[in-house]
Amino acid sequence: AKEEEAYPAALKALPADVCPPNADGVPVFDLSLIGMGTDGHIGSLYPNTPAAAEREKLVVSVVKPASSSISLSLPVMLASKRIVVASAGKSEKYPLGKAEGVKRAVEGDETADSFPASALRDKALWILDQDSAALLGK
Repeated sequence: AKEEEAYPAALKALPADVCPPNADGVPVFDLSLIGMGTDGHIGSLYPNTPAAAEREKLVVSVVKPASSSISLSLPVMLASKRIVVASAGKSEKYPLGKAEGVKRAVEGDETADSFPASALRDKALWILDQDSAALLGK
């Protein structure tokens, strides 16, 4: 995808005092605020997909039947100086909200490929409402 090539070029073109690269050439953002889906996806990195497994590219293209997108890769997300994952609320469709997903991400026996949000487990500040945190420690 055209955007998959243009966005990394734009990131690399940023001045070092704005978004410095780390030793691997990965841009280091000051802060990444990341949401998580009930399936553990972060950005457009869905479980058990090539995008979730990508470790070389800065940006990945994700093509799905209903839509297409680009996403920062996991190495870019992890390179951030500070990562915040925010999760709150529940609905008729998801009566437990994201409690099951948060438990898998924070405490589950998961990998970055099987449940991408788990890759943020030890690096992120997790801001959760009572519903999202309901299953932690249980």
